[in-house]
Amino acid sequence: LKVRADVDVGEPFDKLTIDVGETALSAIEKAARQRALLVTSDGVEGLVLTRSGKERAAGDIAFPGDLVVSRGAFSARQRFSD
Repeated sequence: LKVRADVDVGEPFDKLTIDVGETALSAIEKAARQRALLVTSDGVEGLVLTRSGKERAAGDIAFPGDLVVSRGAFSARQRFSD
């Protein structure tokens, strides 16, 4: 598993306790919260340790292609059979 840190993550932990039955990702996230870090995927089988931004993005969010507006009508009618 590849891990990349975009920010300073601090010194290594002296001791880290993992609970019985706890998953690896849960243990990583618990340790990251102690350092105010976010654990995200890099999209290519790895993890990125980062922090949320303090500034807004330079531009607006752009929809893919020429999409300007999207609407939908959803109903749960006839969801279940008799």
